[in-house]
Amino acid sequence: MDTRFKTPVEIRPFPFSIDYSQDMLLMGSCFAGLLGERLSRLKFKALCNPLGILFDPLSLGESLSRMASGPMFARSDIECVGDICFSFQAHGSLSASSPEACLAQLNTALEEARTCLQRASLLVVTMGTSGVFRHKTSGRVVANCHKLPPTLFVREWLTPQEVQSALERAISEVRMVNPDIEVLLTVSPVRHLKDGAHQNHLSKAVLLLAVDALCRSLPRVHYFPAYEVLLDELRDYRYYGQDMVHPSDLAADWIWDRFVESCMNHETKAVMKEVEGLVLAREHRQLHPWSEAARVFMHHQGLKAVALSERYPFLNLQAELQHFGVVTGD
Repeated sequence: MDTRFKTPVEIRPFPFSIDYSQDMLLMGSCFAGLLGERLSRLKFKALCNPLGILFDPLSLGESLSRMASGPMFARSDIECVGDICFSFQAHGSLSASSPEACLAQLNTALEEARTCLQRASLLVVTMGTSGVFRHKTSGRVVANCHKLPPTLFVREWLTPQEVQSALERAISEVRMVNPDIEVLLTVSPVRHLKDGAHQNHLSKAVLLLAVDALCRSLPRVHYFPAYEVLLDELRDYRYYGQDMVHPSDLAADWIWDRFVESCMNHETKAVMKEVEGLVLAREHRQLHPWSEAARVFMHHQGLKAVALSERYPFLNLQAELQHFGVVTGD
């Protein structure tokens, strides 16, 4: 690493290692989505944000508790405005045109999350803000305002102790159903500038203080410094997207590389490199698909996919095998 224009952030290897045989659940802001998309693309068994993007720790804690041992969603959890039905405890991506359809979507997602959580080796929780929106009528903190008028909500700011308490309770309930799960906490580097630059920094500071306390007080709870990598190691606006809020593709690649470096062993990295080669080959658009060269390429990649599947039976390479024309048994 060229350190002339960077302040390297030290990330020591974690006492656990991600591998292809284990399940993972990722929850939280769009930064969790960034990690989840990359893990899934490279064929890791990663379930990301089954209830949609969640930004604040109270909503994350409530969702984790529900996934661990809480109730299924009920009709009373569904609100309808016009022909759009949704839950204040989930993202708009789980909305539907009727209460019944919305309820079915929510509980299907909840069942999938519950199954994953019970067998997962790793839970990744990414918090974006310590600000919450409280619904005036119900008095409940909502996970998503669903673009309803702001007059229906009150904006509140959590203390480090409130964040710590919410996540301690959720992690305790998770470990009632999965005692050995490792928990990796992160603070999203995405800036919430709608709250103002100063409030954004205060908000992130609250999350950082709470995370530090959690890592000190609970076993097998760890911190990955994505926030510090972007703000300190990549201290330059070229590492932000055009909105100057989200990390650029270059920054996302950099943070991903640091994540891989600290969370994966050499064997997993080697397998990942082979998987990535097959994924890139599948995504490659053949200029002359009828040509002999294209046929040879497809055949060669198919052989590689078969060999990798035989070496690692837990890898799901069905998309690649099908794309390269490999016939598999039932």
